[in-house]
Amino acid sequence: VDTLASEVYNSDKPPYLDKYSKVAETGDPIDFETYYPPMDKYCHISVFSPKKGQFATVFSDITERVQAETDLRESHAFQRGLMNAMPDLILRFDEDGRYLTIEASDKSSLVTPKREMLGKNVADILPAPVATQTLGAIQNALQSGEMQTIEYTLTVADSRVRDFEARIMAISPDEVVAIVRDITERKELINNLQDAKEAAEAAAQAKADFLANMSHEIRTPLNAVIGMTSLLLDTPLNAEQHDFVETIRGAGDSLLGVINDILDFSKIESGKINLEKRPFYVRTCVEDALDLLSEKAAKKMLDLAYIIEPNVPPVVIGDVTRLRQILVNLLSNAVKFTDSGEVVVKVHSTLVENKQYELHFSVRDTGIGIPKDKIKKLFQSFSQADSSMTRKYGGTGLGLAISSQLAQQMGGKMWVESKVGRGSTFNFRILVDAQAGAKRLVSNVTQPQITGKRILIVDDNATNRLILVRQTESWGMAPSAVSSGPEALALFEEGHKFDMAILDMQMPEMDGFTLAKKIEKKVHKSLPLIILTSITRQETRTGDAKIDAFLNKPIKASALFDVLIGLTDSTRAPKEKPKKRAGFDSEMAQKHPRRVLLVEDNLVNQKIALKILERLGYQADLAANGLEALESLERQQYDVILMDIQMPEMDGVEAARLIRKKWPQEQLPYIIAMTAHALEGDREKYLSLGMDDYVSKPVSVEAVVEALKRSLD
Repeated sequence: VDTLASEVYNSDKPPYLDKYSKVAETGDPIDFETYYPPMDKYCHISVFSPKKGQFATVFSDITERVQAETDLRESHAFQRGLMNAMPDLILRFDEDGRYLTIEASDKSSLVTPKREMLGKNVADILPAPVATQTLGAIQNALQSGEMQTIEYTLTVADSRVRDFEARIMAISPDEVVAIVRDITERKELINNLQDAKEAAEAAAQAKADFLANMSHEIRTPLNAVIGMTSLLLDTPLNAEQHDFVETIRGAGDSLLGVINDILDFSKIESGKINLEKRPFYVRTCVEDALDLLSEKAAKKMLDLAYIIEPNVPPVVIGDVTRLRQILVNLLSNAVKFTDSGEVVVKVHSTLVENKQYELHFSVRDTGIGIPKDKIKKLFQSFSQADSSMTRKYGGTGLGLAISSQLAQQMGGKMWVESKVGRGSTFNFRILVDAQAGAKRLVSNVTQPQITGKRILIVDDNATNRLILVRQTESWGMAPSAVSSGPEALALFEEGHKFDMAILDMQMPEMDGFTLAKKIEKKVHKSLPLIILTSITRQETRTGDAKIDAFLNKPIKASALFDVLIGLTDSTRAPKEKPKKRAGFDSEMAQKHPRRVLLVEDNLVNQKIALKILERLGYQADLAANGLEALESLERQQYDVILMDIQMPEMDGVEAARLIRKKWPQEQLPYIIAMTAHALEGDREKYLSLGMDDYVSKPVSVEAVVEALKRSLD
């Protein structure tokens, strides 16, 4: 035994030694099951003694059975965990309607305790009308083989009256399974929205006024919820508490989105939306919209990109805020309904007459697509393509209706092309006037510094390759584009020479950093390398190849141009000096308590200003324009107002004039102008127009702190 064990098991204390020795000594056979290392199998082992002092073994391979039992246990554990996590009831009935099994993570949704239901017929448990409805659905499911859906109302075990939806489907010739969901809250929400819709149709003007007032009434406590949860998230919390606060914050943001959607829709219907006519860069508008969705897209590993055709005028005259709103809405939907692939914005134009152009925007995704018979519902108010979309993805069903009507008010229209499983393309057109003599943000002509430079482009996404090839060619460069690292290395092995290379970070087979290291070590050590990434990176990983520049997706032509010029002027682009960290005094609000109102229409600027104020300890209220600022002052007094200048409906200058006119001197807030106008003399200009102070955009922490301190004097 010792010799066999040491040779077979390579162990001084081999397993089963006591069993083998006992059989040899007593002659009594034994059977056991275990993992047997020499065979790398699970075995049933029979040990018997042919004669005293000896033993013999018979091995039976039971690996498949053991694995099957393990898989079955894991499957049962997974199913049990899944059922416990689901809020639904899962019931199994026979063909006569008797309860066979009941799975309920929330026992409060049962009509009576589980033990009293098993084995009984639904007619013994449920009220007669509901029992009849359920039995009919069971028979229909068994006969047709198709899922049956019914809704009913029940009084559950704790005497609450609840609404339920049951989906019943056959799982054998004489059994069905029913998935029952409590839809009380959903029905209440639908009823509330329907009531609001009917009221709106009955009295459009009254509805507009009511929703505007309610919006402000709700925003006051809602801002407190969002502001306080933000502060809570910056305090020490355990994992459970952090999850609770994140849930509250997410619900608050969702509610604010619903309020904004309904208010916008009301304004459009009542004709209260006045479109601005101001010059703006088309490219900047598109890039700003993409920036707002870039984080969500990066989390889903989606490629965001845009293509602006050369025939699009660089600067047009129109309402940039409402155009950005349409783009953000379409991009948000595209990212929401796309799990893999890309979302691409494309812009081209047609000259209508004189300086008037028709801009055509398209937002294409590779998402779930929309059935043809559902498309007609998309642009209806309070509607989505499928009711199940509301349950799965959320939303009010107003976003596309608002976007479509905004496009119509801009002289155009909106439509969609889609194939189920292959994605959708939302298109809209608007009419704009081109500003004469405007210069492009990014040149589309040959650049002497980079003319003739050979550039290698490596990206698995075909759209990104197209964008990079077209842009670099317009600057006179000679691009070569491939879709993978091995293809790129093959070009070097074939003797191709390049002056620089752009590498995508996230690629199958070989990522950008791995490719960079291979290029640096095996191919070309001095080749300038640029990494494209959807994830913001401040520095490379330990062991990475030397990277000369990082560019975030979506690729911005201006940023790409600056990097290419920098690499041409210097073999290695100079490293940015580390920026000095902004000094936040988190106790400033305690030292100098002030009630602050932020008046700003731009979503990005709102987020930046509110974040600065939060870090200083101030919980600011928010108004989106001058009219809302006046209404906020009617409700409560403020010590400081941060006032944007250019806003729709009422600008900051007019709002400041009316505040000075309406409120007595002792109640006047300290008004700080916030504007992108930062030319010499602008400060004096705005002070003469009723402002107490002035900070220029982009707003810095130091400027806000100094202005708040001056408000104390």
